[in-house]
Amino acid sequence: MSSLSLVVVLTLVAISFKGSTACKCIQLADESKICLADYVISGTLLETNSPAEQNSLDSVIDYRVSVGKVYRSFRKLPTTLAIRTEGHTCGFTDLQVNATYFIAGQIQDGMFMINRCSSVVAKYGPDNIPYRDSDVKVNVNVTSGVTSCHEEEGEVKGYGSAVLLTSNVGLLIFVLCAAILKMF
Repeated sequence: MSSLSLVVVLTLVAISFKGSTACKCIQLADESKICLADYVISGTLLETNSPAEQNSLDSVIDYRVSVGKVYRSFRKLPTTLAIRTEGHTCGFTDLQVNATYFIAGQIQDGMFMINRCSSVVAKYGPDNIPYRDSDVKVNVNVTSGVTSCHEEEGEVKGYGSAVLLTSNVGLLIFVLCAAILKMF
């Protein structure tokens, strides 16, 4: 390996790991997350109970949500749900009180949960369309996948349709593997 290639690889390593606190998980398409969700609702956030140490790895945030519409659930849902998320980078830490959201999440040990790896949380705009990141429309009609998740054989559509990791870490791994293979 030439010294220039080594410098490039080491620079990429340094850039990728500098201050990296991103949530690390396999990214799934919204349709897959919705199909794999234990519950899918639209609801208005009534209250947030967040701890003082919000960014610690074991902190949690509890949201109280008034359920507007139930798109899917494996059990009868109450009119108000307590939904929990992690207080670190994998959690939805920026939800706003009095805003209405489309939420597809999981039930773990009897608790309603949401996280960035396996849930969909999209805020409804004034045009009654869910938006991600406050100003970007969700590219797919997230409510259309709720009723069309199962094929005739009973299998979940989109299962296993994970998107390849496209972060700096994914790029770094690709470059490192290519550099190692080039050496042989």
